[in-house]
Amino acid sequence: MKQIASTERNWFEKDCDGNGVEDYWAADIAGFYGVLDKDGKPLRLIDKREAASDAAPAAEYPGLATRQVDRGYLFAAILRDERGLSYRADNDGDGKATTNPARFGFCLYPAEYRGVVPGHGWHRGDEVTTLTYFVNEKGMAHRMDTGGKPLTDWPTGHDHCGDGAG
Repeated sequence: MKQIASTERNWFEKDCDGNGVEDYWAADIAGFYGVLDKDGKPLRLIDKREAASDAAPAAEYPGLATRQVDRGYLFAAILRDERGLSYRADNDGDGKATTNPARFGFCLYPAEYRGVVPGHGWHRGDEVTTLTYFVNEKGMAHRMDTGGKPLTDWPTGHDHCGDGAG
């Protein structure tokens, strides 16, 4: 998840989509691979395997026709921040709500949730659970058990303090 935060910093600082606006990509994970640059070539800012593990790509990107589970997990864009405001906005007037001038949120959740299973997932005392990981513009990765569901809203209480999850 920290790699996603780093990719977002690059997007913001280098204007990877060439829209002339300092903004974050908020639509999906696949866009970091498939959005076209100024020359019409895919950006490929992340590995194709990670891009293909986007559970709900916002568009059809060349070379990413098939969704694939990556190491047991899928990526998803979180739709709303902790205040209920959409992460997606049309910052550059192109009619597409894909970026945000100040915020983003993404999660990585188990493709097949197994709940508490000895020997798998993240250890908590005598229990082991499969967790969902998430990150926002602050760059601190968080984790929690969501029952194997992707986050649609940024969880309350996870905005300013992280637990050091990767």
